[in-house]
Amino acid sequence: MKNFKKIIALFLALTLCLGSGISALAYSDDTTMAQADALNTLGLFQGSDKGYELDRAPSRLEALIMLIRLSGKENEALYSWEPLTSPFTDVPTWEGAAEYIAYAYNNGLTDGVTDTTFDPDSPATAQTFVTFALRALGYTDETVWDNWETLGRDAGIITADTDLANFKRGDAVLVSYAALSAKLAGSDTTLNDWMLDNGIYGELAYNVARSIVGYPVTAESSIMEIYGKLYAGLENGISLSRLMATPFDAESASYFIGASDLDIVEGYACEPMMSSVAHSVCLVRLAEGSDIEAAKTAIRENVNPNKWICVGVDPANIRVENIGNLILLVMDNNNCQQIADAFLSLAQ
Repeated sequence: MKNFKKIIALFLALTLCLGSGISALAYSDDTTMAQADALNTLGLFQGSDKGYELDRAPSRLEALIMLIRLSGKENEALYSWEPLTSPFTDVPTWEGAAEYIAYAYNNGLTDGVTDTTFDPDSPATAQTFVTFALRALGYTDETVWDNWETLGRDAGIITADTDLANFKRGDAVLVSYAALSAKLAGSDTTLNDWMLDNGIYGELAYNVARSIVGYPVTAESSIMEIYGKLYAGLENGISLSRLMATPFDAESASYFIGASDLDIVEGYACEPMMSSVAHSVCLVRLAEGSDIEAAKTAIRENVNPNKWICVGVDPANIRVENIGNLILLVMDNNNCQQIADAFLSLAQ
């Protein structure tokens, strides 16, 4: 049972912890990098000061952190009301390490290597990582450790590109990303659906992640899918977790786009939840037969670039574009051009 607890602890951490994307050495494959970027967007994978480090083996501590994140308990682990401790003497000194390990120890996720050591830098094998991924999917039987490869392939989390013999962080990315589409044990619900339902990440981040890995988006796609395309790969990063996409109709349109007399079929404004950040991306579908050019003119002439508290957008950083009856309004001092270009690319 002691080894079984270690296995559980190692994976759930690993499935969620893989990090932010910069560059890889051995892993130059575009698919792996895109999936790493997507996992990073979802808050499930983080790199180090050296980048993703996809060419090295994941560590036990990285696996543990991924377990905690995948179980939706990261905030609980890092910001516990009652500080937790562990008996391990080899805990790293970087911020958060002690909290992760203490949380895992106190919640029965790990017993360590010995009574007083955790061995945080020891590599996690393919068997460990896939077993943890299966645990995250709800496979609780103690035989999972012995049947990890068969179960992993049956669940669809071991892909053809996964190198089980020489398991690296790049392979962990492949397993983790595949796990999002896998069904929870005994359920028709996927891990991704569970994540969305439990607020681990939001619909905007989900659609950005899908766009990063190449999900096709056109001007006829849903508004949220289009937002995913617009926010994917922004050079001047915007915190997706601080943005909210709010629907509006003709009666409430004036606050978001200035114009109030448009025949709006569907309207959304994606803006920060804090009103002291000047950023707005609005998408508006007008009824067939609407005068699009007149609508664009009305928006340009009436939108308020200073509606936020103590901040505003330079008029030069306001764009109003359209593809058919779909109109984009973007107000942003850093990302205006890139968002507008991403929108116009939907017509190609």
